[in-house]
Amino acid sequence: MHGEILITQLLVTSSTVSFLCSKSVTSELFSGEKLQYSHRYDYVQTYIVHDNIPEGMDQYIIKLFDGINRYSKIIELNR
Repeated sequence: MHGEILITQLLVTSSTVSFLCSKSVTSELFSGEKLQYSHRYDYVQTYIVHDNIPEGMDQYIIKLFDGINRYSKIIELNR
């Protein structure tokens, strides 16, 4: 184990998913009816904002990579 990746300050709105990360990471977001690929940041950063998310989504998958560790988180919204 080389360390850990943590998400803090998670904010989900009708069209945006944003959060702070404990490390500089690349980030991918999957959303939609079949959790298809939505958006990716190819450059490393600690503050992530995925925007232009389709409205009305109830589930997201966030995948992070810091060069060594991979982290995936499922976010489910109860509407």
